[in-house]
Amino acid sequence: MRKMDCNEDKNEKHKVLWRIMDIAQIIVLSLIIAIVVVVNIDYTKTSDDYKYFYRKTDSEVQKMLERKDSFFLYIGRDSCAYCNALTTALCKGNTNVDIVYLDTQEYKDMIDDPDSMVAEEGQLIYDLFKEKYGYQYVPYLCYVKNGEIIDAYQIDYPENFEKSSNFSKNIFLNKNEKLLTNWISTHSLVKKTGTCSATAACE
Repeated sequence: MRKMDCNEDKNEKHKVLWRIMDIAQIIVLSLIIAIVVVVNIDYTKTSDDYKYFYRKTDSEVQKMLERKDSFFLYIGRDSCAYCNALTTALCKGNTNVDIVYLDTQEYKDMIDDPDSMVAEEGQLIYDLFKEKYGYQYVPYLCYVKNGEIIDAYQIDYPENFEKSSNFSKNIFLNKNEKLLTNWISTHSLVKKTGTCSATAACE
């Protein structure tokens, strides 16, 4: 009789332990799902400085163009000092518009790959990408109206700027900041809302 009691007692303890382990697994799994969701939500926008910039892929931007959406398109990459200067100017200038951001970092990484075949393929893909959007250098900021690029902000690069180490990272600030703000204000677009002006693209 006592042996049965001991066995039953052990079985009960095992059942309790299994229940605790099941609950722990559910909690861990829930935490992992929550982290993945938060990371994905954070990725739709860049850092706080990019509060009103909406990261989109090339295919997402193409869908916006096909739908004949109107929006400001900013093509650049986080590792580009001039792109960061433009970002600062856009934020500092309080341009009051939502901007779709297309990151070219993956193309840059392919071009910089030590494998020459990958680098060549990357350069070809990137050249086609630049041709599609009609630009030569990043940062590139343009206004899209009804799915057509109708105007691009002209960045006043000095001659041979790529070789110039003293080319100011503040190119968009001061005098040029006002030019940038004026250029943006010439295009009528929904004001800053905290949600993308092309709402269907930002769901």
